[in-house]
Order: sequence, then structure tokens, then C-alpha cells
Amino acid sequence: MKLFFLLFCLAICWFVFLKIIFSRLKKYHIEEYKALGEPGVFWNNSLRNNFLFAKFLFARKYKKLNDKFIQVACDLMLAILILYFILFVSLIFLIAKGIL
Repeated sequence: MKLFFLLFCLAICWFVFLKIIFSRLKKYHIEEYKALGEPGVFWNNSLRNNFLFAKFLFARKYKKLNDKFIQVACDLMLAILILYFILFVSLIFLIAKGIL
């Protein structure tokens, strides 16, 4: 049960970081925000915008912005994503083994 709670908390953190990053991009880096399709956490959240943001995150394009706040937030998002993936795979494994 703790694993479910942890996954839930990580998902909430992900959405909070998305909101923070999108708001900061919109306020201080409008060109990049527009290049990402003017995404929002829930509004204007299309497959295209998700792909553009994933590319922005994984290619580490945020480093070119020279915005320390966004760099730290995006690095934390990558860490959250990796941890979430590891925990999710562990959850599937535990369920398959009948432990959970």
C-alpha cells in the first residue's frame, strides 16, 4: 500500500512541477513557451504538445535558457520520472509474483 501512496505522491509532484515550469516559461521565456505549443497542465494538453515538452525535457533544451530555476525544476522532473518508472515496474513485478 505504501508503494501506491508513493506513486500517487510522485504523480502529484509531476503536475505541480509542470504547472511551475509552464508558468515560468510563459512569463520569462515566451518564445520557448510558444515553440512548445503554449501547453498547460490540463488546458491545451494535446499529444503534439506532450511530445514537444518530452523532447524539451529529454534533450535538455531547458539548459539553453540559462534559467537556473527552470534547470533545477526540469532536472527534478527527470528524477521523478525515473523514480516513478522504477517504482511502477516494481509494482507490476510484485503484483505478478503475488506479493501485493
